[in-house]
This record gives sequence, structure tokens and C-alpha cells, in this order.
Amino acid sequence: MLRRSRALILATGMTLMVGCGGTTITSDGGVDASPDVADAAVNAAAASAISAGTWYTCAVVAGSAICWGQDDNGEVDVDGGVSFVQTPTHVVGLPTIRAVATAAGGGAHTCAVSAANDLYCWGSNLSGEVGNGSRSNFPPPATKITTLQVNGVVACGEAYTCAADSNGVSCWGAAGYQSVQTDAGYILTPTIVQGAPAATRIAASDRTSCVVANSEVWCWGDNTDGDVGDGTTAPRASPMHVNALTGASAVATGSQHTCAVASGKVWCWGNNDRGQLGDNKAEAMSSSPIAVQGVDGAVDVCAGLVHSCAITSAGQLYCWGANDWGNLGDGTTIERDTPVLIGGVPNVTAVSCGYAHTCAIANGGKVFCWGDDTFGEIGDEKADGGTRFVTTPTEVVAL
Repeated sequence: MLRRSRALILATGMTLMVGCGGTTITSDGGVDASPDVADAAVNAAAASAISAGTWYTCAVVAGSAICWGQDDNGEVDVDGGVSFVQTPTHVVGLPTIRAVATAAGGGAHTCAVSAANDLYCWGSNLSGEVGNGSRSNFPPPATKITTLQVNGVVACGEAYTCAADSNGVSCWGAAGYQSVQTDAGYILTPTIVQGAPAATRIAASDRTSCVVANSEVWCWGDNTDGDVGDGTTAPRASPMHVNALTGASAVATGSQHTCAVASGKVWCWGNNDRGQLGDNKAEAMSSSPIAVQGVDGAVDVCAGLVHSCAITSAGQLYCWGANDWGNLGDGTTIERDTPVLIGGVPNVTAVSCGYAHTCAIANGGKVFCWGDDTFGEIGDEKADGGTRFVTTPTEVVAL
């Protein structure tokens, strides 16, 4: 069975790119515990962004953040205080948002970008990942990062956050190869990553960070499993150019593997113990990019703990890798070493891989989720705190 510890995100079909899972938010937070006129408007609207985090999920609907799932650290409803929220919950008190990003790799913080390009973060802050200059947990409902104008480019790792603005790529939180190029300590405010080019996409996990810049991919991190993609397994404290890729437009980092879209094809590298590289081979790992079989015309990709998914320009969704929780969405729990076409989600415009669940926007703005539902991350209001999983795409109707 899957180890409970990692995750990731991605959204597509939008001009802004968010990594920690998501997209946009604002101001001082809080949860609307009962439906009102604003909620009615949200329920009638289509989702514009989706972000699957570790054991929770967030979406952007009509400029509002809607979240559900595990909430031990306030990552769902800002205020915290409950173990999980099984019903999609309207996060109120925020300005109009464009994107919302959920944490990868077992993390529990959330960030979002407002219509004014301001960045707000909330949730777990034990490593300074919220960016408010401290390591106090449960900070004020949402912290505005006053030093950044991020233009939607942000990613949440397990215990750190990275974002891009006109000055370059900045990271903060738990220091290490994955964040700010030091081996110890914590960075409590945004700090420039030296050598990282101006990014149009960012991805972050528990041990690896990547950016897309000028149609090329750059990565850095622990690299034990070759997930940096430079042909080695040596730790990389500075961004390394993934030479094998040209025409890159998207990148996603999983727990121990990385995937990218380049010239319409999907490429993956790193650990392959559960088929997450999608090449139908039994190699334990690859430190250089390998072409994923059977996915043509790709426009975006996401990577979870040990699974991957991609969408095509035709709106088709393919997934591969570990499937213990039904997180591939093919109606089984069978591991797939090559991509399988997922039914029930036509005209997909966005996909996001959580720890062991997957969510997508399809069919004109409807949200579908599937996989692990132990903490209500599927959003179908059936989680009971016990082990539960859903093997086919299920519409999140409470939106």
C-alpha cells in the first residue's frame, strides 16, 4: 500500500500557474459555516482552477476559494480546529482570487494569488512556510506576503513555499536543497534562489523544486532518485538545466519523480518503483527524462506521491503509476506502467495530483475527484474518518 507522506498539484488552461496545489486568495480568512447568498452564487458557477493537496483539495469558483478535506492545521478553512471537512467550504473574507495552491509532500499549508497579484498563505507554519517571519503555528487567518507580486506563479512544497515575481524565484520555509540552497535551518521570509531563471511555472514537492523558464526546465534538490533530471544522483543546491528537454511548457514534481510537458510530449524521470515514469519498463529509476508512452498533444501534467496524470489538447485525461487507492480513476486498483485513458471526465481543462487522490476540471467547469477519501478529499460528503477510496471520477456537486 502507499506510504502516507507526499503529494503535489497542477492546473491547466489558465494564464497563471500555481504549484502548491492551486491558485488565488486574499485577506483575513475565515469560514462561512452556513450557506448564504454568496454561497448560492458560487454553487451556480463553474470552477476555474483546481488544486489537490496532501489530503485536502481546493478550487476557485467565481473568484472564491472553496476547500475540503483534512484540516488539522487550518489548511482548509483557515481557522482550523477540526480534523477534516467533508463538505466543500467557502473561505470568506478574502479578495477576489485567481488561483489557489495546496501543499505537497505531506504538507498542510495553502497559498493563493489575488486578482491584484498579491500572495496570501495560511495553515501549518512550523517551518515558516506561511512566510510571516515566524514559525508559530496557526498564524493569523491569512498572511499577505507584502514583498512579492507573484503574477500567479507559486508552489507549495511539504514545508516550504516558492514563488516568482519580477525579481526572480524566491523560496521560504524549511531550508535545504529543495528550497533556499542551504542545508540547515529555516528561512522565514522570501529569499531569492540564486541561479533560478525567471519562471513561468513552478513545481515543489518534499525534496525537489523545478521551474519552466524560456521553454526550458531547471530543477534542484536532494536528487537521490535522479528526480532533478541532470543525469546524476548528486545533490543539487543550485538549479540544473534539464538538457534533454526543449519547448517545455509545464513541469510537476512528485515525491521522488518529476514530469514535464515539452513539445506536446510528456517526459518523466526519477523513481520508477510503481510505474510513475509511464514507459512500460521495470527500471528502478532514471536520472534523465524518459518519454511517456501513448500520450500525444499533451498540454499539462501533474505528479503525486507515486502516480502521474496528463491532459491533451483534445481534453483527454491519462494517468499512470501506483493505483492502490483508485487514484488513477480507471475503476480499478491495478498499477499501470503505461498511461490509461480515464473515462467519465470529458473535455478536461485542468488536472491536479494529490498524495493519493486526483482532481480535474471537466465538462464546462465541473470538478471531479477520485482516489483516497479518508479525510474527505474527494468532496462527496461520504468520508467517515475511516479508510475509504473511490476508483472512478466523482463529481463534487456541493460546489
